[in-house]
Amino acid sequence: MQKFLVLILLIISSQGYSQPNNGAIKTKDGFLLYFNDGQNSHTLNLIGDVDISNFPYIRKDSEWFQFYIANKSDFEMSSGSTLENYMWWELDYFEEQLGQELQFERKACVIGDLSANFWHFNHPAVSIQDMATAVKATYFLDAVHEGLIYRFSYASISGDDEQAFQVLSEIARNLNFYENGIDLEKLQQRVMEGKGY
Repeated sequence: MQKFLVLILLIISSQGYSQPNNGAIKTKDGFLLYFNDGQNSHTLNLIGDVDISNFPYIRKDSEWFQFYIANKSDFEMSSGSTLENYMWWELDYFEEQLGQELQFERKACVIGDLSANFWHFNHPAVSIQDMATAVKATYFLDAVHEGLIYRFSYASISGDDEQAFQVLSEIARNLNFYENGIDLEKLQQRVMEGKGY
């Protein structure tokens, strides 16, 4: 049985969801996304019932979130921190799209060893009668490591701050960094052996 499971993992991982340096490996508990980019190399371990077919939109169990990465240097300006500048850039975009000023809240936090910015804005009330569910708030968890900013976002129909923080922080804690790049063969071997990666 174990040989059969290893064979399935080899077939799935060799097919991957990949470009040469980025992809996903099926694990026994979900998927391991990998991004091999020198000192900015990282993995994101997603545990549970995971759907990555619409990446960067990802479903983990019953929750959808978005994971994307930006260059830190694009948001290093003379005023404000990198994370604040990234937040303002995103907020300006949404205000332009929705045609109004948005109410938002933010708080600094620490996720593992990373300083992070957890913030959200409330969506304007929607008057469309046939809309199945209206999003009340969009939540963001942004963190910086080396030359990249990592953003996790989540559209909430409840507007529950604690639930959103729990969803996003649980995912963000599964980021791992590799300052010398990722040896993909070793990574695949560790996944097949069920070892930490």
